[in-house]
Amino acid sequence: MKRLALTTEDAMAVATRSRAAAPKEIGVFFLVRAASTRRGVRFIASNPYFLDSRDYEAHGAHQLRLSATLLSAMISRAENEGTGLMFVHTHPDPEHPTGFSPVDRVALQDFATVIPSLLDGPFLAAVIGPGGWVAEVCGSEVWTPIERVTMAGRHSAILSPLNSSMGEPIDDRQDRALGSISQQLRALDAAVIGCGGLGSPLVETLHRSGMRRLLLVDPDYLDHPSNVRRVFGSRMSDLSQTPPVSKVEIMRRHCGEIGLTTSIECIQGDVRCDEVLRAVLDADIILCTTDSHSSRAVLNAAAYAYHLPLIDGGVRVGRRHELYMAGLAAEVRISAPGTPCLWCRGTLSAERIREENLPDEQRQQLQQEGYVIGSPGPQPSLCALTVMGAGMMSCALLAMLQSDAVDLPDSYMFDGHFGDSPRIPEVALRVDCSCHRLLGMADEADLGLR
Repeated sequence: MKRLALTTEDAMAVATRSRAAAPKEIGVFFLVRAASTRRGVRFIASNPYFLDSRDYEAHGAHQLRLSATLLSAMISRAENEGTGLMFVHTHPDPEHPTGFSPVDRVALQDFATVIPSLLDGPFLAAVIGPGGWVAEVCGSEVWTPIERVTMAGRHSAILSPLNSSMGEPIDDRQDRALGSISQQLRALDAAVIGCGGLGSPLVETLHRSGMRRLLLVDPDYLDHPSNVRRVFGSRMSDLSQTPPVSKVEIMRRHCGEIGLTTSIECIQGDVRCDEVLRAVLDADIILCTTDSHSSRAVLNAAAYAYHLPLIDGGVRVGRRHELYMAGLAAEVRISAPGTPCLWCRGTLSAERIREENLPDEQRQQLQQEGYVIGSPGPQPSLCALTVMGAGMMSCALLAMLQSDAVDLPDSYMFDGHFGDSPRIPEVALRVDCSCHRLLGMADEADLGLR
């Protein structure tokens, strides 16, 4: 499957300029990088150049012809950056059919015979009409469709036309609650990283919400009786299976028994490995429930490098001493272009990442000597808390799909013990943070993979 991803800021800038110029069409050039995925390719568009009056040979309500000087400048720009190129234009007339017009097709064929051979990367074209974005990529002078166009930011959405119908009886109450957001939700492909206490109720919630596809990633097995208290779909009989049952297979079985239409794909593996991450790049959004700093750091980097929004969740049991709880906290953090990343927030620890990447024998020795932070054993947890955290992450996803999401906080917490929401100080994007350097860089970015 071919995907095209932009930042929300860039997509909204195109929409704003299109409205201001209407009824005239406008044109924009983007730099484009490509990344191979498990199912196809992900194109990442960045650094838009908005055309002005000097860049057109002809410009009108149903006419847009580019100057040769502009084309030469854009090709040189892409060559200097070592990237591909994408030309986007608009059809602001609400009566115009969605997609490329016959006139557009003639221009595309002219482009195809010249431009791709001059670039180090791919050449794409897109048109924005009343039904959304339609994009294609050129290869050997043949144009092929890009099946999905998305934007990533605090407000993330599918920009390509949606075919998901509404009005099915099974969706009645959900459609009443979500309105048109239901279409976005049912067309969405999500990757859930971690299928344990927090991840398993999250998977079931997303599955029941009717998403198109769920990719489940977790390297672990159900290897301790205490997991049965928290891992949805698990059974006591799973503990005696040989070979051990993986957490992802438990969730596949559990969701399959529900009988809904969401496609479930499972990978028993570590997202810090390139092969696993390539599968994650086929998603529209990532939901991370792991407590590993190194895996979260990889996903955090991917969110910016590949324009792939991340919802990161965590839960924590506070204890005063063995008889009393001091808190049942769940926190949600959103990392996407335009928002502070997990490094900006101080959520990630470089020292913890170093320790997690040590060889097992060396790490165990250092733990015994007291040089490694954190306990090697199971951490305090309970089902009521993880279900609350999963619900918060699911609600964060729904909120992200709404156009007013840009006005919502990108990090928040709730304490189920005290029934309050402790205030999390606002964090600004750090200009010296790696998320700025990573933005839109795709495979050129250093993600810290093993």
